[in-house]
Amino acid sequence: WESLVEKRETVGDPELDAVVGTKWKDGLSLGEYHPPDVSRTLVENAPGSFDTSQPKLAPMPSSSLAPSTVSQLVPKLRWSNIGLNYHWGTKSYDFEREKVPFPQDIKQICVDAVQRVEWKDVWKGVADGMEWKDGVDWDLWERTYEPDAGIINFYQPRDTLMGHVDRSEISSTTPLVSISLGNAAIFLIGGLTRDIEPIPILLRSGDVVIMSGPGCRRAYHGVPRILENSTPVHLIECEGQGRRDQLVSEYIKNARINCNVRQVFPSTRDNSI
Repeated sequence: WESLVEKRETVGDPELDAVVGTKWKDGLSLGEYHPPDVSRTLVENAPGSFDTSQPKLAPMPSSSLAPSTVSQLVPKLRWSNIGLNYHWGTKSYDFEREKVPFPQDIKQICVDAVQRVEWKDVWKGVADGMEWKDGVDWDLWERTYEPDAGIINFYQPRDTLMGHVDRSEISSTTPLVSISLGNAAIFLIGGLTRDIEPIPILLRSGDVVIMSGPGCRRAYHGVPRILENSTPVHLIECEGQGRRDQLVSEYIKNARINCNVRQVFPSTRDNSI
């Protein structure tokens, strides 16, 4: 994205965009790359744990992809990390890699959202009948919720996210905060098995969903449909703005951005002192 902005600000002509070729990562030998990709798992992967965490090798360079311009690559972007590094192919965190900077504004929005929920109205009298891996901790979230990882999903109109279960975080109950921007989407959330009929929820730009507790965090969910031409006008209009804002408006007009922010490690009673 920064390459696109820099080129457009200095040149302005899309036909002169930088060309990105496929290449080997500097300093790595053949033995330091992943073997060919295998099918990703939905629920078969083990729950997140320090004991099962392993360093993730770099992906094997493509032998068939042709060089592309930056303008061609930006719409193909599907996800990125903030905070702890998450490996989408293996659905696990690489705790040995350096953290990606976590934007303070996104973090604050998520903390504010969690603190505004009256958790006693959600869980009091209900939580005791559920299996909480690390003990019932909903009464801590207002004070101890500290997001340390996030996955940013980028959707084009025909993109989908198949039904899946999140099992990668060591904490299996603390809130997962999901922020929607751009085009609206249909979000489906079901139960602990595929036999439970999912509930469809329309998510518009600016909507925030919080998934928490053992039942919701382990529920099947997915995004089967992006609704084209539903991005709010105020995100598209960019009269009088700079070139960077214009590029953002052009992109978000046909896209959906979803920030999924998590707390990987459990809350503790000590953190609230």
